[in-house]
Amino acid sequence: MLKQLALGLAILAIAPLAGAIPATGVHTLPGATAFPESVGADPRTGSFFTGSLVDGTVYRGRLDAPGATVFLPAGSDGRTGVAGVKVDPEGRIWLADALNGRLLVYDQRARLLHAFELAGAGMPTVNDLAFSHGIVYVTDSSRPFLYRLPIDDAAQPGTTTVEPWLDVSSAVTYRTGEGPLGVNLNGIVASADGKTLLTVQTNTGMLFRVDVGSGEITPVAVTGADLSFGDGLLRVGHELYVARNAVDQIVVLKLGDGWRSATARFTLTNPLFAFPTALARLRGRLLVTNAQLNAPTNPKLPFTVLDLPLRAPEHPPLDRPRRP
Repeated sequence: MLKQLALGLAILAIAPLAGAIPATGVHTLPGATAFPESVGADPRTGSFFTGSLVDGTVYRGRLDAPGATVFLPAGSDGRTGVAGVKVDPEGRIWLADALNGRLLVYDQRARLLHAFELAGAGMPTVNDLAFSHGIVYVTDSSRPFLYRLPIDDAAQPGTTTVEPWLDVSSAVTYRTGEGPLGVNLNGIVASADGKTLLTVQTNTGMLFRVDVGSGEITPVAVTGADLSFGDGLLRVGHELYVARNAVDQIVVLKLGDGWRSATARFTLTNPLFAFPTALARLRGRLLVTNAQLNAPTNPKLPFTVLDLPLRAPEHPPLDRPRRP
């Protein structure tokens, strides 16, 4: 009994929750080159998808299974490295083929539906994406652009060239460097009404607010938290989860009115975190990718995706806009 109580308190210290606290789930990925950079969740099936930043392999896992399987083999359709992964409301899997400057969209049978070529000067690192009201917003960590395109365009076979939607260089200074220090705009989320975006700059720790209507980009005033090495973002109501990869933390912020400010609520740590880069919500669980991008030549095998209890936000209910 005392041993069970101690275990429960240890888990509570990692992820404070209301009610019972289930155990942390560990999902293993096959092979020695998984390096899972992002994760997309399909709440309809309980499945999740993640891709290798090193060779482009894509894996499919389930909450109720300890091991994931290969969904798309390395290099198929010319993929060389997968960054952002998301599943849209129709169950299509969107992949950021990072260094090739593409978004690739697949169905659940692993058939390529559409390819989007993201144009613009410079060498690409297409990173993350967010869905909002029929639109996909995309970040590039090497080129100072945001992209937007209609989700429904993926329903037609073929290839589409997409020009930059927003040049961010007037508000965001892109920098170069080794590892995370060379990564600029990264994770991105949208508000419930689709009027506002948030995106984090990994190498400076700055969080930016983007007004979709005007294109205005402004820094968010963050109190009580350091967001350097900020990577993947997850919005849960009016809370923002930020994965800080190199320091093995997930910071949870409460967003202020209009998303112009944010205040730290708590920080999640876990001995199983290994360079966490991406977050997703799936059936009440928080998915976390252990990318191990800080250990490219000697990763600890097997690579894993974790699922942890996801606490409910204070208010309002999940994904419901605040009433005026």
